[in-house]
Amino acid sequence: MSSTPLVFQQKVMINAPASRIWRAITTPAEVAAYYLCPLETIELRSGGRIIYASGETRFISGTVMEVVPERRLVHTFRFDVATHKGIENDAESRVTYAIEPTETGCELALTHDDFGSDNQTHINVSGGWPMILGGLKRYLENEPATKPHITATLSVRNWDAAFEFYKKAFGATELYRVPGGGVGQLAVGKADFWVAEESPEHLNFSPESIGGCSVRMLLMVEDPAKMCTQAVAAGARQVVPVSDNHGWRLGRILDPFGHHWEIARRV
Repeated sequence: MSSTPLVFQQKVMINAPASRIWRAITTPAEVAAYYLCPLETIELRSGGRIIYASGETRFISGTVMEVVPERRLVHTFRFDVATHKGIENDAESRVTYAIEPTETGCELALTHDDFGSDNQTHINVSGGWPMILGGLKRYLENEPATKPHITATLSVRNWDAAFEFYKKAFGATELYRVPGGGVGQLAVGKADFWVAEESPEHLNFSPESIGGCSVRMLLMVEDPAKMCTQAVAAGARQVVPVSDNHGWRLGRILDPFGHHWEIARRV
């Protein structure tokens, strides 16, 4: 593989021993609890196979390059373009897990590099790693978020403007952004969501492209009227004024990127 730019790099502190983290990243039954697709095969030896699958369609595969139990795992990473049509690049890259014990647990460093592909493929790959690492941390530390839950990714035409709008309109906190922009994660209180530049080639369209929005976001806050006023001041349009109905205090706004939001709390 030729040397090409770094795709992703992040360190996360996990309150668990190295042996526990190692089992979680190398045992298929455990990987299924937090990874974005099931781990079908892993042969923990140099030259061994590693295959991630979606149903019966294999779309990520690689070769194990280095194994140091409870400390280091390195493997190649390749999209199988023969079956995964959304990705148009089959260049191999390299994923490295490095576990370093600390006084309170371990530091897990994940690096994904040597990716010979276009920027869109970088986004597809690097956008998923923070979700995986966050899921792994919650899984091992037994946080409530390990229970089934749903989060949303909002497709937009103007990612930079949308990312800043949600911060201003809802007081959202930035959790992560892909280097160079295009994909990022925000949180309002304990609720997180993603914002991504639309990619029609992967069937991700913004409301502006399809002429409407099929999903309505529900944001639960203590003071819906105050939040609606703040959002309108940031550039949203009020669709339904805040009022009390059926046990809810609720109003609805349309953000500048075509997404509808119900701002509410139970009365």
